[in-house]
Amino acid sequence: QKMIRVRKAYAPLRHGTMSIKWATSHVATEEDAGMVAYERTDGGHTMLIVLNTSDMQPSETSQAKMGGSDMLTDFAPGQQLVDILAAPGDATATFTVGLQGALNVPVPARGVRILVPPADVIPLQ
Repeated sequence: QKMIRVRKAYAPLRHGTMSIKWATSHVATEEDAGMVAYERTDGGHTMLIVLNTSDMQPSETSQAKMGGSDMLTDFAPGQQLVDILAAPGDATATFTVGLQGALNVPVPARGVRILVPPADVIPLQ
């Protein structure tokens, strides 16, 4: 029911443009195994959706440990993003975009994060 409320509250989840930001073919215990991330934009509002399809392990949008880099987004460096699915007061639910829009987002196994700028957070009923 929470996901239905989120979808109704946030227009970019229903329509707008979509841009893939991170997809991996890695599996098992590799650093970014099972990850896919995309941005949805509608009416000047952009959201970043990050999914971990792995059944077994948490993962992240980074290949830094393998000599690669973090996911690049269209958000400006220094922009704060908040996971609207996180529990209130969750200290792990806020992220800061790095240089060139770089962002590393850890996600638990079979988890999802939906990130928006704090100004775009809509209280759910």
